[in-house]
Amino acid sequence: MAAAVAKAALDMPGVVHAVEYKYMCSDPGQTMLKDAIKEKKLDGVVVAACSPRMHEPTFRRTTEEAGINPFQCEMANLREHCSWVHEKVPPTTEKAIDLVRLQVEKVKRNHPLQPIRVPITKRALVLGGGIAGIQAALDIANAGSPVLLVEKSPSIGGHMSQLSETFPTLDCSQCILTPRMVEVYQHPRIRLMAYCEVDAVEEHAAAVGHVQRAHQCEQRALPRARRPHHGDRLAGADSEVHAVQHGDLPAAVGGAERLAHVPQLEHLGNVHRRLLARSTACSSPAAMTAVL
Repeated sequence: MAAAVAKAALDMPGVVHAVEYKYMCSDPGQTMLKDAIKEKKLDGVVVAACSPRMHEPTFRRTTEEAGINPFQCEMANLREHCSWVHEKVPPTTEKAIDLVRLQVEKVKRNHPLQPIRVPITKRALVLGGGIAGIQAALDIANAGSPVLLVEKSPSIGGHMSQLSETFPTLDCSQCILTPRMVEVYQHPRIRLMAYCEVDAVEEHAAAVGHVQRAHQCEQRALPRARRPHHGDRLAGADSEVHAVQHGDLPAAVGGAERLAHVPQLEHLGNVHRRLLARSTACSSPAAMTAVL
């Protein structure tokens, strides 16, 4: 099949060189590709082989070393799309030729591209201090980026703090939640703003693909009797407005309990309503598995 495809490729418009080689991804194969580019003065390359997920970077690097823009190189996936899914019959070869023809026409329409670097704001604003927001803040902070965690309630924890056990292990919810709450408070890259709401949002595109957002967060003061022991994490006697610039904005605003009618459980009376309320409380973005 490979020889027939190479022979057919020579008859395609714009193709000046076609060769069959079993191990084109090896060093001899890449050397052969470089020599052909220089000798034939090629301005585009199509490699008909395996998946581009595996070897497209290899061949694009090779073409770049030979003097061609790497984005002028395309791959036709004959392995997954032909050899592995079809028998060795003439229609399979015809399909392989069509796949090569498609990539040849694509390369003829490609333009040289250059990688660009886009500045980003490596700071995240996480909305919601439930288990989903807590875990998101910890993941981002542990990856090295600063995080501002905003929670409208006086304390983080969300709906999970109201549960007794969690599905499927029936572990105590506080056994899972409390260590994460402590870790959020003590993490050097996480700033916690409880009893705080976002009042305004402004965003602008600083560059292509880069959006900067500025949020105004109003942090309210709690009555002294209700004020938790968060140290300097809460405002003083008056509300304070903070302007925050950030890039990423994970929204983990939680779910709400929902009671639905389940005819199959009518014989349980009020019991099934309590079970359903408990299960739907777990089906928030923090825990997507239903209990029932």
